Amino acid sequence: MHKSNKSTQANLNELKLQSENLLSEKLLLDKMIDKNNKHISTLNEKNGDLNKMLAASNTKLRQKEAEIQKLQVENQKTRELEKQLAEIRKTNREMESQMAELKRNINNLEDEKNSLNAAYATLHAENKQLIENAAILSRLAADNFLVETFKGKKDKLTVSAKKTKKLTVEFDVPQSITATINFKVTTPQGNTFTSADGRITYIVMENEAVLYASVSPLSGELEASKRVEMVYKPKEKLTAGIYKIEIFNNSTKLGSCQVKLK
Repeated sequence: MHKSNKSTQANLNELKLQSENLLSEKLLLDKMIDKNNKHISTLNEKNGDLNKMLAASNTKLRQKEAEIQKLQVENQKTRELEKQLAEIRKTNREMESQMAELKRNINNLEDEKNSLNAAYATLHAENKQLIENAAILSRLAADNFLVETFKGKKDKLTVSAKKTKKLTVEFDVPQSITATINFKVTTPQGNTFTSADGRITYIVMENEAVLYASVSPLSGELEASKRVEMVYKPKEKLTAGIYKIEIFNNSTKLGSCQVKLK
């Protein structure tokens, strides 16, 4: 348990370091998003000014066209007005080109903003998962193991591999996770069996006459525990060697133990 506690503490420290790195990246993304928002606001203001200038230019253009119609008899004035009209039209084209460029810049910045928001959301989700994993590691553990092997219909104790009909493991876990635990048994040959294979079952022992409690190795707080019994019934005869039993809460490893059969 001391080794398990040190390993759990090391995992927690590593997760905390990863969480801090992700938080730094999140803060950097926040700054970049804020900078882009300010840039977009500035471009929108320029776009509004250009719209006003374009509207004024269009008004002026209509006025000049009206003057040309009135002054067609005066050729010299007409040529001057046409020159002014050409200049106004050229200015309009330049302003329209600038507006198109501004719109492209705004669209590019919007795309960049969306990408940054997506990256921010991903980092936020990863950071949240790391925090949850760290919290799980800080409060979950399996301890107080008892491993037994039985033979025959009357469940007599044995350490002989060939005679073993079932293998049981009893241990204590926090009562809040008894519905989500699962197991993995590894044979001396390296074959693995899980709770999904149908060979492993478990029960929560409801003996109210005996109360269990454990102290969290990390938080130091007293936690109510339940006694759980796992039963592994092999479909074939067991062979001599060391069998490893691992206990998980969903995908988080709570502990492990070994039993050696002759």
